[in-house]
Amino acid sequence: MSWETSLKSSDKELLLETRNLSWFVNKKKILKEINFSHYRGERWVIIGDNDSGKTSFINLLSGLQKTTVGKIYCKFEKKEK
Repeated sequence: MSWETSLKSSDKELLLETRNLSWFVNKKKILKEINFSHYRGERWVIIGDNDSGKTSFINLLSGLQKTTVGKIYCKFEKKEK
């Protein structure tokens, strides 16, 4: 299913999605295969231990860092490696 199809086929409006998002720094795996979907009206909290990748995940979503593997989709823009 394409991104455009999944946006139209859902009752909820899909705003943000990651598919198999991974990020490496100096060959060290910081994030591994993150699959995430966020729909309009939902609220999410990202929790985890120190150095678990919370800030790295947000930096990837915001475009401050580039993904190593995987894709980030948002409603108006497609970001790829």
